[in-house]
Amino acid sequence: LSLPGLAPFVSEYLVFVGTFARSVPLAAIAAFAMVLAALYILVMFQRTMNGPLNPEASGVTDLTSRETAALTPAVILIIALGFMPQVLLTVIDPVVEPVLSHVGVEDPAPRASIDLGSQTEGSHE
Repeated sequence: LSLPGLAPFVSEYLVFVGTFARSVPLAAIAAFAMVLAALYILVMFQRTMNGPLNPEASGVTDLTSRETAALTPAVILIIALGFMPQVLLTVIDPVVEPVLSHVGVEDPAPRASIDLGSQTEGSHE
């Protein structure tokens, strides 16, 4: 489960759109699974963050500046790829195409980006 604007959301969205294009029942199962995942994460978050304090963890402190500096590039990358996924998708596309043809997928699911400029007014494909 991920949130819009973060990199994992793009992959979940693409899988969901691709599944919906191929099989609506499978897409419904995937949507139900996402709801279950969200429920599970919320319950676990509540139990871990809002439960009673553990006396053994009383010495735990916030992140140090060194730990923050180590994690900041990863957080920036996760957010950047969430808003600009095409940067990574164009890199992996040349590898994905041969794999799809090798496994016999001739009509892949629709891509996330649609070029509306190629359609002329009155042309409905």
